[in-house]
Amino acid sequence: MTNDVVLDQADITVQEFGWLRGLTLAPEDAAAAQRTGKVEILPCANQPGRWDLHAQQFIGLLRVGDRNIWIDCKVPIRNVLVLLSFGQDISGWSSQEAGFARDQTLVGAVAHGFLHHAHSALRPGVLQGYVLIEEAYHGVKGRIRAADQLARRFGLTLPVEVAFDDFTPDIAENRAIKAAARALLLVPGLHPTLASRLRGLIAALRDVGDLAYGQAARIRYDRLNDRYRNAILLATLILEGVSIRYAGGSTTSVTFLVNMNTAFQDFVTAMARRASLDAPLSFKAQNPRWLDTRNRLNVRPDLSWWRREQCVAVADVKYKATGDQSTPISDIYQMLAYCIVHGLPTGYLIYAQGQADAWDYEIRGSGVKVLVRTLDLSVKDIRSHCQEIIQQLLSEALTRARPQCSDETPLSRAQS
Repeated sequence: MTNDVVLDQADITVQEFGWLRGLTLAPEDAAAAQRTGKVEILPCANQPGRWDLHAQQFIGLLRVGDRNIWIDCKVPIRNVLVLLSFGQDISGWSSQEAGFARDQTLVGAVAHGFLHHAHSALRPGVLQGYVLIEEAYHGVKGRIRAADQLARRFGLTLPVEVAFDDFTPDIAENRAIKAAARALLLVPGLHPTLASRLRGLIAALRDVGDLAYGQAARIRYDRLNDRYRNAILLATLILEGVSIRYAGGSTTSVTFLVNMNTAFQDFVTAMARRASLDAPLSFKAQNPRWLDTRNRLNVRPDLSWWRREQCVAVADVKYKATGDQSTPISDIYQMLAYCIVHGLPTGYLIYAQGQADAWDYEIRGSGVKVLVRTLDLSVKDIRSHCQEIIQQLLSEALTRARPQCSDETPLSRAQS
């Protein structure tokens, strides 16, 4: 296997949720790392002047002072790619297709995937589109903006304030790809081969300007730009993951981190949505519901299934560290509230395996049972494993999908 990130002596590796003890850091660097919200920095108890770093759910590269902290996931990179690609609806992102199996780091794998899809998008040629241009022009082109001409030129005939549609490669799709390539180039330690390919991609888009904030999110796909879809989805992932710190007008540090909480939740949600397509139920993600009668407390289960106006199943997705692998009681309380407000006798908590043990909890005096299920992220086919859990949940939901009194809850049944 080749490594697509060049490590040096200043690089340190730690697993997600792991600890690095006794780091030598300047106080301002420790404070800057703490402010990112990606790690926890604490003074070292037995070594004054040193610091302990506690990694959270973020994986990738974190720059702390003059050191690169590589935060590794506990599961194989190939499965991290499955979580990211399926959750973001990026098709065809596999080690067989793009050669990701040779990557040992998240940054290298994502860079390979992005380059693969970007070159596939650009192979037929750089996409062009019509863009509205408003400018001062020494002549008449398109239509004259009469109001702007009078307001800015005070009766002068030239230049003329005009507006016209220009057929150009400087469109949002190309801007997103170029912005992501530039961001990856700033990540320290990137292999020279990958860096060279990224520079070549930027050169191919030399006539393309800078991406405006929120511009990529407004892209709508059709038959003309659909070949760009996967590249833009990956570009969005990169731009969300890369964080650049500036000081004194120059770049001082660049990090690339992916939130595994979000990746795991998006993956399970996408699997649930796909599994529900053939079921006679409607699937809703993060569907809001009032918990109290005065509509002050709002609850949003990650996954819920409905038959008309009747909720027939709820589930919540959790990716968190639980040292003793017991289910956090706060999660049980949360699911109990979901079950009561939706009038359900059971609710599901879906964890990444190793974060909590699979168990069933029957809550006294409520008539509610909380079922804990775990998804093993280390197996080769995590999609099939996730599908088994979703199918079990769907099977129970279908047996419950019958008319019942909407005012009756498990708690009221237990008290009657």
